[in-house]
Amino acid sequence: MRRLNAFTEAMWAEAADSVGAAVTELTPGLWQFTRDLSFAHIVGQRTPFANPVATELANAKDIAYGVLRAADVPIPEHVVVSNDRSGAFELLEGTGGPVVAKPARGGGAGLGVTTSIATRKQLALALRRGSLTSSRLVVEREVVGEHYRILLLDGEVLDIIERRKPSVVGDGVSTVKQLMFVEFERRLHDERNWKPFPVDLDCMFTLDRQGIPLSHVPEAGEVVVVKGATNISGPRDCATYRGAVHTDVVSVTRRAAAALGVRLAGVDVVTSDLSVPLASSGGVVLEVNPIPGLFHHYNVSNPNGASRVAIPILEALLTQQSSREIAQPA
Repeated sequence: MRRLNAFTEAMWAEAADSVGAAVTELTPGLWQFTRDLSFAHIVGQRTPFANPVATELANAKDIAYGVLRAADVPIPEHVVVSNDRSGAFELLEGTGGPVVAKPARGGGAGLGVTTSIATRKQLALALRRGSLTSSRLVVEREVVGEHYRILLLDGEVLDIIERRKPSVVGDGVSTVKQLMFVEFERRLHDERNWKPFPVDLDCMFTLDRQGIPLSHVPEAGEVVVVKGATNISGPRDCATYRGAVHTDVVSVTRRAAAALGVRLAGVDVVTSDLSVPLASSGGVVLEVNPIPGLFHHYNVSNPNGASRVAIPILEALLTQQSSREIAQPA
């Protein structure tokens, strides 16, 4: 938390300097930005663009999926289960797997998410794990493709990052388990990294799907994907995406954010190719984040080339406030 707080403070300070605003920390984590007669307040990475109704709706994944489907947004085939979990096993058997189990409410940062579920026994364990976070769970078909976070502000794309699945790189001597401990320790001491790296069900099932045990010794330079939940990907697993994006993909993400009433939205998309329509690639929208972690867009493999997304966000807040002042009757 200390690292994230320090980064957040530096991020907003840079943004304030860029847009010519003065910044004052009113209380720890609460900043006031002023420029001429305009002002804006931000708490941590939460901005006034997040209204409580849209936030509640988007965070309720079971309800949000229904809203997105009604808005003709492609979403994964899924079921919502609580006490009766038979539907989850029927989905697994009907799709042939793998499936993903995740909390319908709460969670965040990959908490309670298990991917690569291929058997009934694995699904039972994943449901038990997820129920520690939420009484209602979403079980969905695992979509093949790369994971992207598309950041939108009132429909305008501010940035796109590719979030690769967490992995370790072999040295020809260490086991996968040992390499994971090394990565765990590295993250503890890396000022740019504050994501955990546990050996959990998601890890075990991801390795099992590849036929790789924790005792396997990868060759030097061999990359082994060790987790399917991209929420905990570190900087070296994430990259700013500068490639082609089909207009249909942008339209779908705009529609998703608008359907849930989210102005500043981190839309998670899975697709094999962003340059073609989602209908052609079989891609889907996984989630609309109403309070997107802006640090993800800075904490990439090439930080010098990262999009400074806090700058246009702060500019929009101050411009919006200025417009309101002008619109006031004399």
